Amino acid sequence: MIRFRLVGRLRKVNRIGADALAGRRGVGGMILGYSALAVVLLLYVSMQVYTGSLLEDIEKQRRKQVKLQEMIGMRTMHWASLSSRENVIKVCEQKLGLARADSEELVRVAFKRYRENEDYTQEEPVGERELLREAHQELSEVGQR
Repeated sequence: MIRFRLVGRLRKVNRIGADALAGRRGVGGMILGYSALAVVLLLYVSMQVYTGSLLEDIEKQRRKQVKLQEMIGMRTMHWASLSSRENVIKVCEQKLGLARADSEELVRVAFKRYRENEDYTQEEPVGERELLREAHQELSEVGQR
């Protein structure tokens, strides 16, 4: 029901506009009709210009995004090459003067802690975190003195 009323009103407005542009509504109606048409055309053109500028901005942002993605890719490749085993070994040997150890020269060290107030025959393995925590506490105590 509402749709039919809206369609009827639009037909009436179209008929009045067509009559005004044709000159059947008098000089005042004709001027008003052409003025309304000029405003509508002006609005249409300004919306087209605004849409064009928005599309240009979107294209600029897309190009900028592509450049940034390429930079991210290049930096990721550079980081991967810097953090590769061969490069780290080269830097350690050449710049830091470290000697490369062979498998025969490596010695595995295990830390064991004895329980206090008991005989030293019972051994308890120490976890790495606990060992690091104790070393940190000792160093902080030395640093506070």
